[in-house]
Amino acid sequence: MSPHAILDGSKAIRGGIPICWPWFGGERSPQHGTARVNNFWLIEEKSLEDQLLVKLLFVDQQHQLSLIISFGVESSKFWMRAQTTNKSEQKTRFSTAFHAYFKVRADSASVSSLNGNQYFDKFANTSDIISDQITFENPVDYVVQLNNQNQVQINSNNQPKLNLNLINCNTIIVWNPKNAAQISDLKTADEFICVEPASLFVDIGPGEEHELGFEVVVV
Repeated sequence: MSPHAILDGSKAIRGGIPICWPWFGGERSPQHGTARVNNFWLIEEKSLEDQLLVKLLFVDQQHQLSLIISFGVESSKFWMRAQTTNKSEQKTRFSTAFHAYFKVRADSASVSSLNGNQYFDKFANTSDIISDQITFENPVDYVVQLNNQNQVQINSNNQPKLNLNLINCNTIIVWNPKNAAQISDLKTADEFICVEPASLFVDIGPGEEHELGFEVVVV
């Protein structure tokens, strides 16, 4: 978590895994949706000798959607799920993203296993096909459209490799602003990268559910 993160509820916390839902980006206000700036209800908690399970519930009454966030830790694995239910009587479109911050040195980190996927570079306003690992010598804000991709790797010098196993994920966002001095609750971007599993622009009918998930495995 950023040491400059604002914790009074006036904006989303900078760090950890903010939940972008039921939209992603600045298409509506608040940016990245309502979930990351509201409170959740704790609906389940289990703690065993080597496992932890937590379930949280948030209901967006205005958009008639509910969200259950489940996460757990076991051995060398962390996992997370986002289950959306359409509470309305009409078909609805929504997006979910786990805005996951990974504590690594950005200048020695890379993201791999994405070759062949198309991406949009939001800094350069261009599109291309990924042909090599993504590195962070320069600012990075890539929205990567996945073609049946189910795993991404995070590599960093002197740290274990991380495998991100993906569930119902159609997009990965890779982000590090490099020069973050102008971001008041961040100040520096040297000690993290964001690799964000997402399901964007998903349509579900009345009463239907959709689940997005990922797990982080230390290799």
